[in-house]
Amino acid sequence: MECFKIVIIHSNGNIEYIGENVDELHSASLLEYAKKHYNNKIFEQLNYRHKPGVIGYFFLRFYGDIIFLNTTRKRVYRNFIVA
Repeated sequence: MECFKIVIIHSNGNIEYIGENVDELHSASLLEYAKKHYNNKIFEQLNYRHKPGVIGYFFLRFYGDIIFLNTTRKRVYRNFIVA
């Protein structure tokens, strides 16, 4: 099983799971992904101190991608589990 913190549902229907490092902030994981996969200067202007919802807004606004964040506090159930 693999654990993930974030699920991205792309506008084309593809689903991607990111954020395997449980100690990394959601915002940092989203920005790392965005800078790697999208060519948009807005992501260069944001940083890890922005809330994940703010960053996720730009995924939806510019690309139609929906972001789901796993924010469970319990360590055992902290991440999305994909079998």
